[in-house]
Amino acid sequence: MQNYTQDQKLVNPQNPPRSLVKNFLWMGIGIATLFITGEGVIFGYQQWLSRQEQLFVETMEDLIINKDFVECMKKALEIPETSHQSYNARAFLNQCAQGQLAQAEKVVKTQELKPVDENYKLAINLAKKIPSSTSVYNKAQDAILKWEKKWRQLVGVEGFTDGIYFYQQNKGSNLYLIFHKKGNTILGKKYEFHSDYIVCLRGVIRRNILEELIEISYGLDFIPQVESVDPINLSKWYRISWDKISNSSKYPLQYAYNNKHHHIESCQKEFDKNP
Repeated sequence: MQNYTQDQKLVNPQNPPRSLVKNFLWMGIGIATLFITGEGVIFGYQQWLSRQEQLFVETMEDLIINKDFVECMKKALEIPETSHQSYNARAFLNQCAQGQLAQAEKVVKTQELKPVDENYKLAINLAKKIPSSTSVYNKAQDAILKWEKKWRQLVGVEGFTDGIYFYQQNKGSNLYLIFHKKGNTILGKKYEFHSDYIVCLRGVIRRNILEELIEISYGLDFIPQVESVDPINLSKWYRISWDKISNSSKYPLQYAYNNKHHHIESCQKEFDKNP
């Protein structure tokens, strides 16, 4: 017995209707198009990445050739760790840091600048630009400490850290000099203990010499006068440390220790009144 009615039509799998063939054909074309288009997008993105990497590498190589290591390190640090270029960036960062340190070491070795201390000053500034995230950072810091020590030896008082310093003209002298050093400028007082001789000083320090000095003389019997005075060579004076002064039983030294800030502040007021 037949299990279909007269008006039902069988679909022969060997000879399907033309409409069904068309549907399958368009579906196949759509899938193929999607596949091909997707491959194209991936391929295009890969080409774009490849081009970006090539441009980055070329830029960094040019900076290295021109020995612009600071800019090289800066650009390397701009690349985030999540970037596909982070590996290259890290390699270039360390390479350029090594180049920067080599430049600093060459400056110290060749000693081309005059005076000699300028070489150490330049080398220190070069090494300080090396980031802490580089492989040579610790080596650079060790070099900086060594060069700073040498620089201070060469420049004398100019290389001292900022602060207040105390000098005696010579051992046994009653003439003292106290000043505050800030960078290469000084502000201080020269005075004779138990005397009306008091002068405030302002100027610059170059190595062991106080230069470009402006002096204000004042005291009980003095009318304040502002005038330029001769440089003072500190290498001819006797420096006394505050630790030694604090343990001294000599009254002039105790007086200096107890009033060191007052000396500086009083002279600052004098210069403020007489600019």
